[in-house]
Amino acid sequence: MRMTNRRVPLKVVRAYKMAASMRMKRQACCLCRIPSLLTNESAKFYLRTYSSKVKQTRHIKPGECCVDPDVAKPLTKGGSSFKTHPGIMTLRPVKMPEKLITTIKKVIDTYPVQNLNKRSEKLNNYLHSRHPPTEQDTLTRLAQEIQDNIREKDKVDTSTMTPEEQKQYEKKISLQVLKRLRYTQYHWVPLRFDAPTSMTYLYSRMAHNYSVMMRCFTEISRREPEYIPNSMFDFGSGLASSVWAGNRVWGQNIYEYYCVDSSQDMNTLARLLLQGGEERKDMTISGVYFRQFMPSHKQNSFNIVTSSYTLLELPSEEKRLDTIRSLWQMTDDFLVLVENGSKAGFQLINEAKEYLLKISEEQDKMEGHVFAPCPHEKACPKLAERNSPCMFGVTYKPLNMSAQSTEAKQTSRYSYVILRKGKRKQDAAWPRVIQEVVRASKHVHCHLCWPDGKLSHDILTAKKHGKDVYSCVRASNWGDLFPIHLKDSTTSGDNRSQSGGVEVDNVDDEAGDEPEDYSDRTRKVDSGSSSEDRLQNVTLNKYNETFVSEVLTEKLESVGTDTTRRTTWRMPVRLFSSPT
Repeated sequence: MRMTNRRVPLKVVRAYKMAASMRMKRQACCLCRIPSLLTNESAKFYLRTYSSKVKQTRHIKPGECCVDPDVAKPLTKGGSSFKTHPGIMTLRPVKMPEKLITTIKKVIDTYPVQNLNKRSEKLNNYLHSRHPPTEQDTLTRLAQEIQDNIREKDKVDTSTMTPEEQKQYEKKISLQVLKRLRYTQYHWVPLRFDAPTSMTYLYSRMAHNYSVMMRCFTEISRREPEYIPNSMFDFGSGLASSVWAGNRVWGQNIYEYYCVDSSQDMNTLARLLLQGGEERKDMTISGVYFRQFMPSHKQNSFNIVTSSYTLLELPSEEKRLDTIRSLWQMTDDFLVLVENGSKAGFQLINEAKEYLLKISEEQDKMEGHVFAPCPHEKACPKLAERNSPCMFGVTYKPLNMSAQSTEAKQTSRYSYVILRKGKRKQDAAWPRVIQEVVRASKHVHCHLCWPDGKLSHDILTAKKHGKDVYSCVRASNWGDLFPIHLKDSTTSGDNRSQSGGVEVDNVDDEAGDEPEDYSDRTRKVDSGSSSEDRLQNVTLNKYNETFVSEVLTEKLESVGTDTTRRTTWRMPVRLFSSPT
């Protein structure tokens, strides 16, 4: 038989490439590997997309960062782990209270809705893909541009037409303009929550809304443990998820919950959940009031004001800004705004933040600052540099209507901002983790938003940045605060080491000048110098380590020996060890 040259099918080639890429994913970090098994075009595209992320500005340089001393001292002295550092704001999978779960199942069984699963999935997808309404000025401008383009393409002289022909031609153009606007612009329609829609919303969104509000309130309580609110106002309360979350965080300290929602059916269902599913019973949480209209901002004020998933339901930008201004005027302490984790949702959150910061600068009585998530009051750097919305994720346990208990979990994204009345504290703020932390072998990729309004993509290792910094970042997640400070190279007296949480203070000026020279030599070694230069740099590093150890020994001998306890010192290997 004659052997013929047969080409390998394309499906087989793709299967081999996919298998090779999966093996590479298991062996190396996805941000550091180079897919050499792929074709040239795909490899170039891969390098363009991922190399830009790795080559971003890095704030954290070897030897120039340390964990906040207020955080490092209690953790090291008490023997605790950095897995519980105070910057952790994410929660374990949030589960609704058992009393609320039982009530929801009882209400759904008492008032059944046909095809509840399909209706809830459809409603959830519609709410997530929802966009704000297009302004009338924008529609007029776009219609005029489309009309001009049509006239240029047609090149019809209307002066030679009869009045009836001109009328028909204008009608034809208007229909074409309307057709293009329908294809290009989002058709916003006000969403009306009747009784079946409210039940569908209860089944599909209650667990998500409760987990998001728990995440926001938990951050306030963890960062301000002494703060105890007494009243709460919820605009667009829906099913009163903020009431359940606020009661779980602060308990009976909140004696007034003022809930406003335009849907009477939604208010009735929310009250029924608080009554345990029976209309004649008293509400399990006292002091809850439901209304359909917003109270006057001149006569009412509350400690915490919330508005979750409501700004997208307002018909215009003017109405949104007026509502946000009224909510800020009724706020005594905190204003919490939450929207979908999408581009449209973040657009409204960013709009509200910029508007309120502008008002706070103009009027002293309405002065405030951003409490979370931004550690600054500047424009969003993630939107400016990456053109990407700033959003976060929350994991929760969805409502399970089956009798069998399952450990299913879901993760949803959301955008939020918490503003606080008054000036920002002068103490140094911690950066925020704005993306998933990639924990690779012996190094971690971390994207941070810093108090100076800049972003950074840092690759941290225990050898270059210290064990405490490395342990702290490995324990952090998307949305947490990173309790780290950058050392000021100009000040020689502030040299705190992070190895084992021990601080080295009052070191001589000779020793304080060494880290600056060391960083210069580190750059030479990392830049790919020759083998002789590498050997020379290693020798210099060993000399610096010996010199600093001698300085520390002299300092210890100069300390009085009348104390009974002997101080043990540990060499800060992170600052003076060789990078090779």
